[in-house]
Amino acid sequence: MKPVIDSLLHLSSFRVFRVFRRPPFQQGLVPCLTLLGLLFTMAGSAEEKAMPVVSRATWDPDGGESDVAKMKKHGKPIFSIVLHHTQTPNEPAAMERARLRGIRRFHREDKGWGEIAYHYFVGAEGTLYAGRDPGHAGDSGTRYDLEGRLLVCVLGDFMERLPSETTRAVLVDFVVERLREHGLKPDAVTTHQMVAATDCPGTALQEWFKSEGKAAIERAYAE
Repeated sequence: MKPVIDSLLHLSSFRVFRVFRRPPFQQGLVPCLTLLGLLFTMAGSAEEKAMPVVSRATWDPDGGESDVAKMKKHGKPIFSIVLHHTQTPNEPAAMERARLRGIRRFHREDKGWGEIAYHYFVGAEGTLYAGRDPGHAGDSGTRYDLEGRLLVCVLGDFMERLPSETTRAVLVDFVVERLREHGLKPDAVTTHQMVAATDCPGTALQEWFKSEGKAAIERAYAE
């Protein structure tokens, strides 16, 4: 029986090109499968590049769930990322989880909030920790509109000293990742004292943001 596939040989510059005639259903099927494969590959790559974040259940396994009745969902899409510091002692990374548990207890029991105030934390060696569910607005001891703002907090006191170089590099990369997640540009990043009456995120960290950090975020975003 004559084969279904016809071959046409074309010789040019010592190259051989073979053209195949496919049944009509295959002509549409092959491009679709190729496109699906490409999409799965892209999705897998995006997941691989996501920065690892330690879950709240991991750093506070016995702390219970958030009290959502005391929390408010964002009434608008995320439009801003606000940088903070905890203004707690600058401690080794090994003590960070205990410090986070203490902050969480203080915010929930003393402040009466439904959850720890901030959405994400960056530790002394660049470890990222999850805080409040980003779908809910944060809380603050200062007065400003928290709806639509993502709160990223660096663990430590940065009034007189800067976070480590590693922490600053992770902070930049993580902020850029969140900007892309929410379809924002670098000008959406601000600091606590730029939106409220406070010295947070500390004099040293604020100066770094103005002189180096903002530009570093813009460069990383452009890559």
